[in-house]
Amino acid sequence: MGIQTYKNLLPPHVIYGIAFLILALSLHFSANRILVNKATVFIGKLSFSIYLVHFLIIEIFKIVFTKLPFIDLLQNDIKFTFAYLLVILLSCFVSIFTYKVIEKPGINIGKMIINRFNLEKNQRKMLHHNRN
Repeated sequence: MGIQTYKNLLPPHVIYGIAFLILALSLHFSANRILVNKATVFIGKLSFSIYLVHFLIIEIFKIVFTKLPFIDLLQNDIKFTFAYLLVILLSCFVSIFTYKVIEKPGINIGKMIINRFNLEKNQRKMLHHNRN
């Protein structure tokens, strides 16, 4: 019988889950300025847009990237790093645009609809209350 390690006790995904839970709880009770700041909050707001557009950016990038004349001169790891960074940057820039033009106005329209619904609901309650 060998020495038992943590890998034998719990699968890695459970350990990562526990670590994430501890991180999330610690941030809930005491925000860390390194992890919670204007930049990370902004990235958090963009995250859904980044998720949606990065697929499109990758597909377009596959077509365009292979046609660039200097690409064949680069080593594979440099090509990958260049492509990876460019996809991240383009995804972020496109996401800023889609967040400001599509997502933010959609959120505001949703808030207006909810507020109008709540106003009508409160008015009905007041009418019902006044009748009694």
